Amino acid sequence: MGIGYLRERFPAWLFGPLSVALVAIAFSGGPWPELGRTILSGVFAVFLLLQFRLWDDLADLPGDRQSHPQRILPRTQSLRPFRGALWALGAVCFSLAAALDPSGGKIAQLAGLDLAFFLWYRFRPEHYVLAYHAVLLKYPVFLYLLFPAPAFPALARRSVAMGMVYLAACVYEVLHDTGLRKTPLARRALAVEAVLLGGLGLAAIFHGGKS
Repeated sequence: MGIGYLRERFPAWLFGPLSVALVAIAFSGGPWPELGRTILSGVFAVFLLLQFRLWDDLADLPGDRQSHPQRILPRTQSLRPFRGALWALGAVCFSLAAALDPSGGKIAQLAGLDLAFFLWYRFRPEHYVLAYHAVLLKYPVFLYLLFPAPAFPALARRSVAMGMVYLAACVYEVLHDTGLRKTPLARRALAVEAVLLGGLGLAAIFHGGKS
């Protein structure tokens, strides 16, 4: 995996702000931790996003060779460097999870996420709309992994934040994907999810005003 792949599939202009946004949401509503932990959380967010972007691309490779043959990964002659990078990124993410939570809680949660995605990519059904809804569940889980411990205080606020992150990801996915925008079911899902996102936003504002 080289610079060309990162520029093509992990542009800093998109994933940099996304990492910052995830950390900011995770720490909102409470005192921010010290600078070192905040930076470590930001690094954790970046590596989570990169690991799962690469994993998505490797899993989607057969289809991308037909629909996106111009991309770097479909054109590569050997996948070994990319698969090696995926394992290395996974190891980095586990190390960062251990640094953020020496109790091992975040390691167990991350292991559960990895197992869920391994099973999904192995047995997923051929249903385009279901597929993107399932894959985008990683974003609220990323947020959960970034929440400072303990996880149970402010459970309602954190649940609303996770729901908003998921719905925002679903709305963005349809808006930027031409193929999805042509799918009636995806357009209907977009309308419902946009309404739900607005409703959760109002709930967050109301709850914030009450707290």
